[in-house]
Amino acid sequence: MSTNPADVDVREIALPPEELTEDLDNSAENSAPSPAPREVASLEFLSDPATRETTVDLDHPFRYEGREVRKIRIRKLTVAEVGRAADRNTGDGFDLYEVYAAMTGFPASVLRGLMDDDGDAVVERAYGFLPRAFRAGGD
Repeated sequence: MSTNPADVDVREIALPPEELTEDLDNSAENSAPSPAPREVASLEFLSDPATRETTVDLDHPFRYEGREVRKIRIRKLTVAEVGRAADRNTGDGFDLYEVYAAMTGFPASVLRGLMDDDGDAVVERAYGFLPRAFRAGGD
């Protein structure tokens, strides 16, 4: 027998009388207010740009929204950008392509539409810039 008071058999929990359950309305959306956006400073980083960004030249350039795309720039994210990427990854499970989208400026759907070898090259380079929390095993 457990000594934890939260360990209760659900059959022992009293429910409201049957005639009252018909009057319950649980259809309302969560009305909790969204937190106000936090201030984020715009910083001029002094480190070597090669430690913060890279470019992948595409073997299969494409046209997107009327412009030719021959290379994809990948950059490290700020702490705030990591938080926003994590916030977008709710519901159907975590999707690294949403993080890659923030790193490249292209929607996740565009990155998924790349030819396989270009997609592999972008993902490989981007993976090296991922925060540890987003890498497999947190390495």
